[in-house]
Amino acid sequence: MVRSLCRIGLVILLAGSVGIHASEAPASNPADMEVASETGEANSAPKSAEQPQLAAQIKALQVPFIASDTSGSAAEAKYVAKTLAGSVLASDQGVTYQLKQGVATKPSTVAIKETWIKPEAAKVSGLKPSKARFNFYKGADQRQWKRNVPAYEEVGFGQVYQGVFVTLKAYNNNVEKIFTVSSGADPHRIAVRVDGISELRINHTGELELRSGPGILRMTAPVAYQEVSGERRYVKARYHKLTKNSYGFKVASYDRSLPLIIDPLLASTFLGEADSDIGYAIDSDNASIYVTGWTNSAYFPISDGAYDPIHKGGSYDAFVSQYNLDLELQASTFLGGSANDFGVSIAVADLDSDGTLDAVYVAGSTKSNDFPIPVSDNGTTTAFDTRFNGVQDGFLCRLNPALTDLEVATYLGGTGTEQIYAMKIAQIQSFGPPPVPMIYVTGPTQSKNFPVLADSAYSVVLSGSNDVFLAALDQDLRLHFSTFLGGTASDIPYALDVKADTVFVAGSTLSANFPTSPGAYRRTLVGSKGDAFICRLNYSLGHLEGSTFLGGSTDDAAYALAVDGNDTVIRGVYVAGYSNSVNFPTMTAYTSGKKTNGKEDMFLAWLAPTLTGKYQDSSKYAATLLGGSMSDYVMAMKLDETNERLVVVGYSKSNNFPTKPRPSPAVRPYTAYNGKEDGIVMFVDDNLSVSTPITEWIYLGGTADDRPSGLAVVSTGNLYVVGTTKSSNFPVTDGSYQGKEDAFISAFEGTGLRPLP
Repeated sequence: MVRSLCRIGLVILLAGSVGIHASEAPASNPADMEVASETGEANSAPKSAEQPQLAAQIKALQVPFIASDTSGSAAEAKYVAKTLAGSVLASDQGVTYQLKQGVATKPSTVAIKETWIKPEAAKVSGLKPSKARFNFYKGADQRQWKRNVPAYEEVGFGQVYQGVFVTLKAYNNNVEKIFTVSSGADPHRIAVRVDGISELRINHTGELELRSGPGILRMTAPVAYQEVSGERRYVKARYHKLTKNSYGFKVASYDRSLPLIIDPLLASTFLGEADSDIGYAIDSDNASIYVTGWTNSAYFPISDGAYDPIHKGGSYDAFVSQYNLDLELQASTFLGGSANDFGVSIAVADLDSDGTLDAVYVAGSTKSNDFPIPVSDNGTTTAFDTRFNGVQDGFLCRLNPALTDLEVATYLGGTGTEQIYAMKIAQIQSFGPPPVPMIYVTGPTQSKNFPVLADSAYSVVLSGSNDVFLAALDQDLRLHFSTFLGGTASDIPYALDVKADTVFVAGSTLSANFPTSPGAYRRTLVGSKGDAFICRLNYSLGHLEGSTFLGGSTDDAAYALAVDGNDTVIRGVYVAGYSNSVNFPTMTAYTSGKKTNGKEDMFLAWLAPTLTGKYQDSSKYAATLLGGSMSDYVMAMKLDETNERLVVVGYSKSNNFPTKPRPSPAVRPYTAYNGKEDGIVMFVDDNLSVSTPITEWIYLGGTADDRPSGLAVVSTGNLYVVGTTKSSNFPVTDGSYQGKEDAFISAFEGTGLRPLP
């Protein structure tokens, strides 16, 4: 048999956005990341401790269908499910969605009805009795009271069409409608009429959109598959518009002996609630996915037993969430104090190298003078600093893998402003044997009294308006090494990597006297709008082993960094970001590798381990520009050593990215530019000098703004992307768009992006 599953988001979608001041959190475009002066905090009403816990429990529940006492015509509802978005009514004739819309002071209801066209023998009945029973005490007449009313986890409509059976399940904000087509039956017999709408259309992502007034009910693109020997074999399927208000399905012929994948997207889900939810960083231990960001949604999905179930912040709290590899939420917690807190970097750690995940480290920035710092009963802690120091501090903390316990946390900063933008955990061989895990962090600082350990630091002086800071802490968050790094203007780091007891940092600088090293690729700042920089330091942060500018005559910035190496050797350094310079130094056989437009292009570059040599020497430098006619940015990059390629994510405003090659039609709908800003996911040959460095790529997004910001690659070769979307039609396989902007997590097969022509 063939089963086609459609999940329907029961929400009336409204668009909007919320701004975040640059002094508080990193913008989703790092080009906007600057440390600014203090701004006012937004106040929020106190929230009861029970509200978030209750919300999390409600979101996890399947909503039962309650039996009605109607026994009249087939059109009357026999079962009703009360979801948070409205009521779902099941009758013999079909399904009616009574959806809430409007504000609380002026509520209204939209009714959209699906009716079976020429059904065979449809008759609705309750399936899988629920343990819940309901009592209704209405009016003074006790004879009208109803006790112990049965409910069901799902309802079935029987054989609606010849050989086609339909079942229905309801959740908090979703309905799952399943068509089961028996062997030998024809799925093309399915025909559903929709009333109560002004328009029925199939959008470019394959979703069915039912418009009623200002609202849209969306049904996700159908997934068709067969179960063969316990395995799921997929079949191509899509909606088919029969008339202006009816639809069916087109299902491709299927071969029981061959698997078929509809598209490379394994899974994708929204993460968020009614306000702004920003997904920013991601990491994995090959068994789970961990993400962090920030939210001002009081009812953000928080798990039972979470370290902190209560939203405390002035506007934003950090969040930390755990998913399995199928993107099912396993655990989630708030993290923060009474002011604004932002989770910007996350790293998981096997601290004792026994193959078991021991800790989840989260870093970011906070304005909370009561950010949670655990102390023992006698008032002691291993944390470096338990006191809030000024305008805004960096924070670093360690949670257990289940996110039920905050084990240790520390402030990191001076009396000015700090933000931690990047973090890396590394086993330092020089401390061993055995090697010792160290947590390295970097970000910008304005504090002259940032805690620099003078006995080992490269520089103990704040040189400019913003300097880079680098710090190394042990697993219990005791500070071991730290330093300033910068010139007399503004210097901001965005990326960090550590290999072979060597620390690499990259970012952007406006300082003509930014420290460089003898023999570096470039030792002078080009132009007046800033260059990228890449630096190499020893593990104790006391010696600048290499440093170079990278850029052209206008603005250039490095946002991503990946070191090719292992515990003993470094083979090269990849760096990526954006360039607005027509004379950015490229060296590649890629025919579109030079800047051809007036907007920002992505750049990808490879440098020798020592950061020395000139770009004419292909043994020590290679670089290319990538982009279309508008702005294009790299946000994150990982080196997939198994497949000898770079995995790069970013976003683009170009409807013609890149000039070539084009993505395969086999990965629709991810071939098409969807509007405003779309995410970009691509595989790049690790030899940037080849004629076609991009081997595979896709767009990722909806019709509004979509910005990936983090990337994880697991041992299977699959990749996971986290970011933020304002697109209500962002391609997801589960969940629905909730608020002003939502975090998203998307998973792709490592081999699933089809080869490009």
